[in-house]
Amino acid sequence: MDQKAKNERDKKYNCWARKMPAVICLIFPFTIFLVIAFSQENVKGGDVAWYLTKAIAWGGAIFTALMFLLKAVIRDFSAMLVDNLFFNSMWRHYMYKILMEKGRGISEASYNRIVTFQKEKRQIDIGDVNIDEKEKLKRVEDIVSDIKNKTREDNIVFEYNCFYGFYRNLLGGIIISSLLVYFCSHIFGALLAAANINITDYLYPILLILFCVCVIFMYYNDYKYAKKMFAAYSSFLDKEN
Repeated sequence: MDQKAKNERDKKYNCWARKMPAVICLIFPFTIFLVIAFSQENVKGGDVAWYLTKAIAWGGAIFTALMFLLKAVIRDFSAMLVDNLFFNSMWRHYMYKILMEKGRGISEASYNRIVTFQKEKRQIDIGDVNIDEKEKLKRVEDIVSDIKNKTREDNIVFEYNCFYGFYRNLLGGIIISSLLVYFCSHIFGALLAAANINITDYLYPILLILFCVCVIFMYYNDYKYAKKMFAAYSSFLDKEN
């Protein structure tokens, strides 16, 4: 793959898995700002155009600045918390399950082929009965890293990696967004009370629904990503042989 194609891929992943979650998550605390802005007396009195211009100018600048900040925060927060909370010793990434559980989700022939190749070509044996679970996991992680490297240029694998990254980062972003809504609703509590709209009664249920949807689709795309990656690796082994 040439450098131009790699740059295009990086842009696509950055847009789907980083920018989009940040934009979606900023909508909820930003709604509080809009409710406060358009509930002022002079807006009600008829200066709608003036307030709309100010809201777009100031709100757009703040929204853009926060989006770039939140994009980096969501990425690191999701990698740190979401991966450790939702993918741990109790529930591993599906790509690890396939190898840890002797080919779960793929054919026995495909599993044996991968294990044999890794043992013969890279001297990594996960079928050794004398190793403990911790050592086996280390070897599996090494194999998964090799599989990722060998299938990195596959377009279908890349697409599912984008989908997984989107839902994982959106899940982390929803947690951050919920905290922002909580703090904003308390900091600007008096202004919201004057607006006579309890906006959090609408925002929290939507955030909860989004949270549940993200958990489901994150696990689903983790599963699909692993399946597509192992299928692409089988094609790589075909070429090797």
